Amino acid sequence: MGADGFLRALDDSTVEALNGESKAAVAYSGGIDSALVAAVAGRHCDITLYTCGTDDSKDLKDGAATPSAVRRTLIRLGDHDVKRLASLAGTVLDTTAPVPISYTVPVLSVLEAADEGLVLVGSGADELFAGYSKYSSMADPTSAMMADLAKMMTEMQRLQEHLRPTGRRLAAPFAGRAVVDFANGLSLDQKIGPAGRKLILRGAARQLGLEAHDRPKKAAQYSSGVLKAMERMAKSDGVTLSQWTADLRARASP
Repeated sequence: MGADGFLRALDDSTVEALNGESKAAVAYSGGIDSALVAAVAGRHCDITLYTCGTDDSKDLKDGAATPSAVRRTLIRLGDHDVKRLASLAGTVLDTTAPVPISYTVPVLSVLEAADEGLVLVGSGADELFAGYSKYSSMADPTSAMMADLAKMMTEMQRLQEHLRPTGRRLAAPFAGRAVVDFANGLSLDQKIGPAGRKLILRGAARQLGLEAHDRPKKAAQYSSGVLKAMERMAKSDGVTLSQWTADLRARASP
């Protein structure tokens, strides 16, 4: 049930997600989740890494540091891009909540930029393997993790529905049957403890020689710079961030 078992499960789930595709895009932040997806998917098909963010974002810096032997595309988001994609994210998710909108913007930017028929994301790793910092303060975060996983799956379904008219697919290998079954078979202290969070994933990344194995968790809305850009634009407009996203949603409504 250690790193070897996890990597076998991720391999199985990745093959299931690929469903015979010979190439795939990977939404790549440089963090441990997307690095593991890229490493395993690269065994089975040709991959291109797509990294997006604002000019001063952590993701663009980490993405630019990817070994040159790997095909990669850097997507630079200006204010106009962030605002347009934030409006689209609110429509796709049917929400005005700033945080879900902000972490969905990077996914939407990759979906627009990628030429491949399949886009792989690292979604599900935090929910299954206790990646969020809030879990550390809970005596037993299991219920919160399950609720967060269900929310993530609903958002994935909405994104897939948005993508459906194009004939392309979005898939999260971490949410595949083999990985979910593996995660459910672990005790809580195999996921989170004094040594940190997502313990098995970090062990697997070390085993594969991935530099991301010791990178601290930084949520996509922060590492991409999207939430910071949204906050700045809301301040410039003289409104709260919640009002700014609500106004975007209202203007997007038919």
